[in-house]
Amino acid sequence: MPHYYSQEQQTPSQPTEVEIGFRDRSYIFLTDRGVFSKGRLDYGTQTLLNAAVDEIAEPFLDLGCGYGAVGVIAGSIKGISVDMTDVNKRALELAKKNANRYRVEAEVFYSDGFAQNDRQYQTIFLNPPIRAGKEVVHRLFKESHEHLLPGGSLYIVIQKKQGLGSAKKYLLTLFKEVQTLERSAGYHVLKCTK
Repeated sequence: MPHYYSQEQQTPSQPTEVEIGFRDRSYIFLTDRGVFSKGRLDYGTQTLLNAAVDEIAEPFLDLGCGYGAVGVIAGSIKGISVDMTDVNKRALELAKKNANRYRVEAEVFYSDGFAQNDRQYQTIFLNPPIRAGKEVVHRLFKESHEHLLPGGSLYIVIQKKQGLGSAKKYLLTLFKEVQTLERSAGYHVLKCTK
């Protein structure tokens, strides 16, 4: 059964738009069935943006970008170019259209984690696909560490009930520092510094 983290979507396409407010701006994003949180900006992602968007430094990656909300919002607020990757081809097409709509300079491309991406970054944002399983999530953490520049940071959002404890324990084996930037309604935003 395909999930939002599947490469190909079996669900028939039914494009729609969703309005998302962030700070003093309003965005209208193209979304579709078969992508993560198609009808709204999920609370975890909103919490991640609130806590960390001001800390973004280039080069920046929105890992697991979905329809591109994080990359577009970060790019427009910070005035930077962004990389956005995902395994979901439908999501990538939406992310490209959304970046173009807001004139965000973005490279949007397919990559399963970093399998098709050899670039290095100062900042990576990730709302990990918890339902894909611990092995996948830990692989994304490890690969992110390997693709950060010295002193770079991975920012993740994770719910306490979805494995925060074990995720944090694993992250501490990879990163020199892991700190909690924000807690809200069970969500924790972690800054992991290489």
